[in-house]
Amino acid sequence: MLFGEFLVDKGVLSADEVDKVLLLQRKIAIPLGKLALERSLLTLADIFQIRGQQRKTDSKFGEIAIKLNLLKPRQVDTLVELQKNIKPFVGELLVREGILSEDALLALLREFKAAHGKPFSPHTLRIALVGLDLTVMLNLKNSLTKLGYEVITENFTVDDLRRMVHDVPDYIVLNLVENKGELLDKLTAVRAGHPLFQPKMLALVARLDPADRERSIAAGISDFVPATAAAANIAQYIHSILDSTKREEAGKILLVDDSPTVLRLTSFYLEGSGYETLLASSGDEALVILENVQPDLVLSDVLMPGMDGIELCRRIKLNPKTRNVPVLIITTSKEAGRLREALDSGASDYIQKPFQQEELLARVRSHIRTKQLIDDLQASRNELLLVNEKLAEANNRKTEFLSTVAHDLRTPLTSIRTYSELLTLPTVTIDTQKEFIGIIQSEAMRMAGLIRNYLDISRVEASTALYEKQPVNLGDIAAYFTKIYSTMAANKSIRFTSAVPEKPVMFMGDKEHFEQVMANLLDNAVKFTPAGGAISMEIKITRKRSRNYAELSVQDTGPGIPPNAREVIFRKYHHLQSENQPIAGTGLGLAICKEIVEWHGGKISVESEPGRGSLFRVVLPMMEGEGEAG
Repeated sequence: MLFGEFLVDKGVLSADEVDKVLLLQRKIAIPLGKLALERSLLTLADIFQIRGQQRKTDSKFGEIAIKLNLLKPRQVDTLVELQKNIKPFVGELLVREGILSEDALLALLREFKAAHGKPFSPHTLRIALVGLDLTVMLNLKNSLTKLGYEVITENFTVDDLRRMVHDVPDYIVLNLVENKGELLDKLTAVRAGHPLFQPKMLALVARLDPADRERSIAAGISDFVPATAAAANIAQYIHSILDSTKREEAGKILLVDDSPTVLRLTSFYLEGSGYETLLASSGDEALVILENVQPDLVLSDVLMPGMDGIELCRRIKLNPKTRNVPVLIITTSKEAGRLREALDSGASDYIQKPFQQEELLARVRSHIRTKQLIDDLQASRNELLLVNEKLAEANNRKTEFLSTVAHDLRTPLTSIRTYSELLTLPTVTIDTQKEFIGIIQSEAMRMAGLIRNYLDISRVEASTALYEKQPVNLGDIAAYFTKIYSTMAANKSIRFTSAVPEKPVMFMGDKEHFEQVMANLLDNAVKFTPAGGAISMEIKITRKRSRNYAELSVQDTGPGIPPNAREVIFRKYHHLQSENQPIAGTGLGLAICKEIVEWHGGKISVESEPGRGSLFRVVLPMMEGEGEAG
């Protein structure tokens, strides 16, 4: 039953009065601005701006909207097409002509909807505003409408709540500023009688103590916002909750049809539901688009000049780049053979004209979700393959590393066994015995160092390395190692210099582990710097973003590090070598240094050129209030 017939049956209007309103309806076109506002294409401010320009230039609404970059030409064309087909609602004309008051119209509409109303489109979310102050209700309704929601208003009575039980909105906004106890009792009673009534609910509150909050949650209210909050902010908060459903449906659709009108209208419907659309007026144009963009769905008419939809589908499925894109065929043909031909060409589904908007959206949503699930599965498969490759690579590096460790341990073990046997010979002098014992001790220490490095790197991988934070003076560590490594450098005819601030350079960290970092850097510098070369160690304080940092640098004049090696020098299981000599021993020391430095919140880096030596730099955050930048 139509609304006009309902009014005649109710005795509210005579048949002649309804005919007059219908005649007026046919003569009146809905303004483009209103159509754009209802579809969230323009705001009220945009419309006022366009109308202001209209008064100055006498230009058309759509022309000015395009010139001001508020609408695209395609959107204006679609609005004009809609304007031709959409007429003002009879109820609006009844109020405008003074035949009915607004309150009377709303009451009649509720009655008509309860008896004869059609369900809302599944892609339109409805929000009920219950018991809100008039000003708050109007502002919030305006904000939510701009965001594309259908808004209904109700009073906070048991009858109103029970009516919503049979026509459940997607979201309910309640007023709990006054009479909280009474209102919560009503809500609890309605929910107790209708256990399946489980809508999402938000309450506007002035003050809510813990007991009231518990009662509200028990009554089904899950969200609370201050009643003094701006309506636009409340609307955005609700939108952030409800918009997740729309985002799940988002996708890119290629529309193919030789009718510009069909393209515009279909695009308008789909973009209104959150989809992005690409338009092609022929099969050839569609193939050009598909060379550069891969949509989530192709929606194509069958009957087109030149290449028809079935041939387009065949070509899409033959192309390796697009074969996984689902194709939905639109046809007016009811012949089984033609439909079978469309499906045999690779089409995922078909839809017959004329179709309902809801049917189109339901099929589009289904196929895009299926496509996205397949894409997710493929991405997961590719990710697993990549993980397997990385695991295999790591296993190969570990095997190589263990082989290196076995080789390195075999050498000192051989030395220890050889010199131990020599010690038993009766011809060995006391001085020679002392020399052999020194060699044995040195090789034993070398083995201990190799084993310590191996255990450290194992702990790094298993994340079980034990650290203890306490105040540490970096200057004290540097002074201690300066004594040791300056002697070692002198024995190799290497010049060793250090520059350490007189004041303490304090940071929070593990002293023993950080000593390992400094020892490793200095040990490498002495090991690879040739006789006559130089090593320098420096500590200075820098300041960045209101924080002091300690910067430790160790520089040598050794062979340097090739560019390709610098990229992997801090990785585990990388035994780096140059053409002539090793650059690192087992490939463990610097990997351990990196782990220790990063645990302290710092960074380690290297600058090097082959033949010009290397500079290793460690930057650590200092304790708050310690040090002066300089």
